[in-house]
Amino acid sequence: MYRKIAAGEVVERPASVVKEFVENSIDAKAERIVVEVDKGGIERIKVSDNGFGIEKEDMPLVFEHHATSKIETEEDLLNIESMGFRGEALSSVSSVSKVSLISKTKKAQTGYFYAVSGGDFLDSGTKAFQDGTSIEVRDLFFNVPARKKFLKTPYTEFLHITRVFVDLCLANINKDFKLIHNGREVYNLSAVSDLSLRIKQLFGKNVYENLIPVFCDHPHIKISGFVGKPQMSYDSKSKQFIIVNNRPVKDRIISSAVREGFGSLIMHSASPLYFIKITAPLDFVDANIHPRKEEVRFINPNLIYSLVKNTISQSLSKEDLSFRPEGMSSYKSSNVENVSGRQGYYIHEKVRDVSFANPLSVSDTLEFYSQLGTQDTFEVLVFNNLYIVANINDSLEIYDQHALHERVLYEKFKKALLEKTPSSQVLLTSQSFEFAEDDFQIINRNLKLFIKLGFEIEVWGTRAIEIKAIPSFLGANFSAVTNMLCEFAEDLKEKNKFKGVSSMEEKALSIMACRSAVKAGDKLTHTEALGLLKENIKLKGIYTCPHGRPFKIKITKEDLEKMFKRV
Repeated sequence: MYRKIAAGEVVERPASVVKEFVENSIDAKAERIVVEVDKGGIERIKVSDNGFGIEKEDMPLVFEHHATSKIETEEDLLNIESMGFRGEALSSVSSVSKVSLISKTKKAQTGYFYAVSGGDFLDSGTKAFQDGTSIEVRDLFFNVPARKKFLKTPYTEFLHITRVFVDLCLANINKDFKLIHNGREVYNLSAVSDLSLRIKQLFGKNVYENLIPVFCDHPHIKISGFVGKPQMSYDSKSKQFIIVNNRPVKDRIISSAVREGFGSLIMHSASPLYFIKITAPLDFVDANIHPRKEEVRFINPNLIYSLVKNTISQSLSKEDLSFRPEGMSSYKSSNVENVSGRQGYYIHEKVRDVSFANPLSVSDTLEFYSQLGTQDTFEVLVFNNLYIVANINDSLEIYDQHALHERVLYEKFKKALLEKTPSSQVLLTSQSFEFAEDDFQIINRNLKLFIKLGFEIEVWGTRAIEIKAIPSFLGANFSAVTNMLCEFAEDLKEKNKFKGVSSMEEKALSIMACRSAVKAGDKLTHTEALGLLKENIKLKGIYTCPHGRPFKIKITKEDLEKMFKRV
């Protein structure tokens, strides 16, 4: 019973098992680690390595509670070098699953296997095997149904495994890693000499080319890594990675320091992309504060905060961070039904090195509005490149230009979708992009949705897609395609972000409207602002953007008189 209780702390989900086993491989000095999972790890998890292996005599002990602990004295807790140190992972995992372990040391003539089920011994013996260890787990939580029912879908569980895998790959760039899911090779990474190259392997060229190096060599603390340029910020924190003494962790102090280091370069609600590595004396860091070793505690957290914040700030100050909007390459229009109705696709030259040109202005975004007449019936003022102020029917109305434009675009996109009339802009040269696995999975699962909206997308390679056409209603403003698709994935991960939106189609339209609308700080001409207000007249009974944020505040003459105490 106590093992099952311990398993509840150590083994939260399949990703926890992957983390513990890969960490064991790292401690075994493995140079190559292969992770295989089926159905999100719920059905099967297998981790193989070429480490120094386990002696035959020690095989039964690895399943005993704390038998493999590396802690002998209380002082050892302040000098933890290994990834694992409590000696409870295998014991806990084996108590709630069916485990088969096979290993061979370099000195041994043959391998030796040992199998348990629910913590009970099943079988053991010799077996031909190469140097190293392979451990396989099947039917996780088979004997604890109360725990198993809390597992999510295989898809969701695999996303958690992917995150753990990526964390460990970033922390151990000198090792080869492979991840296989349901027989499909997801990652096959060779060892690299620099963190930026591992980032490129995992996240693709677009992220790699927008990295800014950070470095601080304090007498006791070393900080290194990379942050993304401000335009690479996201709405979620899924692309933030912290490594302390080669251990992937979550740390609020470091996260806050990085965010403060960016200052006003990004919006307050935005989350920067970063890969921060901190090396500190072992006795400066307590790694024994979390059941799954996901957090650490610093003896002097104020020093860490100050160093990280200043390092980020100084690194950013050395860069030219001028934002350069990027436009899509030339295209020709065609009806989407004519495109998607064919058996094949238009054949264009594949372009691996995608370049964009022709920076866009706000006028390009609001081209439709600039063609409207100027015989307005109300006065318009644009305040602080954010709010449109208008005197309409003896009332003062204040509009958030982004929220209003977002709602206007959303309604136009939705109308085209309902009428099944979206058209496509067929690119003269198709665009190929590589994504991180979690983003790729979301995009791949929604390919039919994107086609319905007017995209032409094909899966190309292991984690790449090829874009041949984009929806015409995005106009020339569909810039930086890779960023927008990544933001699609990021936003769709946030389950609570679209509470007022009922379908996946509407979620996608909401995202496109948000990314295509004018932003806070964009300078609108009088004609453009007037055009937005005229579009607002069509939004009868609608007062918020698709996310639920109000786009208009109305102050009547009576309201003003009350405020100034005239009545």
